[in-house]
Amino acid sequence: MFASIYLNFFTVSIVIGTAFYLIIGLILLLAIPDRTKATTHFGISYVISAVLAAAFIPAHMLYEPVAAYHRWLSVPAALLVHCHYAQIFYHFPETRWRKAARIILGVQYAVAIILTGYFYYITAYSTIVYNFSAHLWDFDADDASKLVGAMILLNIVHIFIAGTLNVIFRPGHRLVIGGMLAALMFAVTIPSITNIMGRNGLISWDVHQTFLIINSVTGMFALLVIFLNHAKERTSFMLKIVGMSMVTFMVLLIYISLTSFQDQEQAYDRLRSEQASRLSIEPDYPVSDLQYLLAYDLESNEFYGTRATAHPVDRSRLEYELRFAAYYEKIRALKGHDRWRNQLEHILNNTTSPFGGYRAMLRESAPSAATPADLLN
Repeated sequence: MFASIYLNFFTVSIVIGTAFYLIIGLILLLAIPDRTKATTHFGISYVISAVLAAAFIPAHMLYEPVAAYHRWLSVPAALLVHCHYAQIFYHFPETRWRKAARIILGVQYAVAIILTGYFYYITAYSTIVYNFSAHLWDFDADDASKLVGAMILLNIVHIFIAGTLNVIFRPGHRLVIGGMLAALMFAVTIPSITNIMGRNGLISWDVHQTFLIINSVTGMFALLVIFLNHAKERTSFMLKIVGMSMVTFMVLLIYISLTSFQDQEQAYDRLRSEQASRLSIEPDYPVSDLQYLLAYDLESNEFYGTRATAHPVDRSRLEYELRFAAYYEKIRALKGHDRWRNQLEHILNNTTSPFGGYRAMLRESAPSAATPADLLN
């Protein structure tokens, strides 16, 4: 079992993020007497954020198919957390539009429950695959995931609308509310966009995860600072000092873990890259912890196992990456002072449709590039 447990930047930073959200959420809910509605929703938001973050701990730490079930916890948490962030703006600095706030929260909860049930139903019968770009196990249920991502984006739009209305109708608090809205948008908007882009294959999944961790913690830290300094509740000076010191330490710890793990992960990648290169030439080359070895035929568009028993992998995503790598190598190997552009056009004419964006960019950049190396840099 322990051979399947791995620690990396994502694991450590998510553990820190979970502690960050949970501690602050519990302080807001349990340590502040006579708290306002805004503080209550703030605390609930942070506790749900802790649940959302905690769901990804086994996903990034455990190399077993069962880790895919982290989605059963992350999906409902992601659908619910933004509901309460929006409620903050209905109740800060004091409650406004009480009836509308209740109705909207009820509708959002109903949609979240229905959509979560749909996701559970779809994924209960879905294949579990390994997502190489995300470095985790996941369900082969892209359509359901895209639907959840679209709903999350709608919830974020609702936060922006609620915050903007609060800025308009609270002339004496516009600067504070605007700062809170900006911090929250920084925390949730970019990761939500990169989530959809990652699901559609437009960016690698680890890029999304890095944005998620850095933006979320930094934005939520700024939001917390603004809120605590302008909340109506009377909190002790010592509580603020201890709370802010602890939060500052956690935020710094995340950035420290990012830099400290980079060297280790790069060394690991270099080792595995060397082994993969050797295996491509010598399929029988001994690698002690090799679990499977797949080959991909560009002509027949088929995968076949060359060694060991292949785990289920997300072959559709992997196919694109392998094809794109082959196109890259073909372009990089082009020769000739002037002829390489004609050869490039021949290569581009034989690329598949998912390569369309890169194809258009390469055609546009080719006339001004002196060499294929300049074109690819």
